[in-house]
Amino acid sequence: MDKKILDLLILVLSVFLLSYGYNHYGKNSDVDFKNIIDTVVNQNNKPASYYISLAKEAYFSGDYQKAIDLWNQSLDAKPFHPDLIYHDLGLCYIQLKNYDKALESYNKAIEINPNDLAFYYMRAIVYYYINNTKEYIANLEKAISLRDKPSVNQNNVVYSYKRLAKFEKNSGNDKKANEYNALADEYSAKLNKSKY
Repeated sequence: MDKKILDLLILVLSVFLLSYGYNHYGKNSDVDFKNIIDTVVNQNNKPASYYISLAKEAYFSGDYQKAIDLWNQSLDAKPFHPDLIYHDLGLCYIQLKNYDKALESYNKAIEINPNDLAFYYMRAIVYYYINNTKEYIANLEKAISLRDKPSVNQNNVVYSYKRLAKFEKNSGNDKKANEYNALADEYSAKLNKSKY
């Protein structure tokens, strides 16, 4: 098929979709018709969500390098929440035992969104793997201090308390370990109660 005819068909289809969308969903809809049209008209300019979904597939299939490449492509496509992309990049780097890159990813996530406790929790995990006890503890404590802020995963507060309890127990401080375990149980109960 001739390129000009194909371009004209795409344009007509785009106008139809836009018109249908406005009539069907309303002008104030959450549906991003401009993004849909841009995707249809310019196949080389895919939205970040396209790369994110492929990256998740690659990650869960164990192809961490492919997931990294796709998440980086999603960053180039300007995602709504780049902090979450850096979080996921960090997960891949942890799997590949590339802790320097994992730290770099969590640092960028925190730079973008310093109030999400999940980023500090994951950065603590990286510090644990590289045996930096001081930063490990500091990041767990920072995660806990943000427990009242919205987060990717509020359960990380419970995990932070549990990790601090384990650290204290291994250090011979059973009293402090018990305190952290009690706080973990209390916060876990609070989370479970808020689900209902």
